[in-house]
Parts: sequence; structure tokens; C-alpha cells
Amino acid sequence: MKNIYIVFILLLVILLSGCSINKYEGMTAEEWSDNYYEAEDKYDDFRSCVEDYDSLSFQEKNQYGGVFYYCE
Repeated sequence: MKNIYIVFILLLVILLSGCSINKYEGMTAEEWSDNYYEAEDKYDDFRSCVEDYDSLSFQEKNQYGGVFYYCE
């Protein structure tokens, strides 16, 4: 019975780790880092845009219609 649990856990780990299979295959380290830093820059830009939106007055927020419209 214990062996069945171990096999089940191993299969679960393999399935969960398989989500990114082939995503980075064939990429050089430089391409991978460029991809990573590009995504990080997008996140940082959006985060700073949200902070700017938070500093707006209530009327200005209504004018833009929401944070996602403001940060497009």
C-alpha cells in the first residue's frame, strides 16, 4: 500500500512539473534571461501605474473608468 502512495506522488510531481515542458527548450541562457526580465519589467510598469492611479482624486479615477483602462 505504501508503494502505491509513493508511485502516486511521483506521478503527481511529474504531471505538475510538466506544465513548462518545452517552454525553455532550445533557448540560450541569454534568451531565457531576456524573456524573464521582459516579464519582470512589464510587472514593474503595471505596478507603478497602479500606484499612480491610487494617487489620483476620485473624480480623475471616474474619468478613466478604472485602473485597467488607466494602465492600458
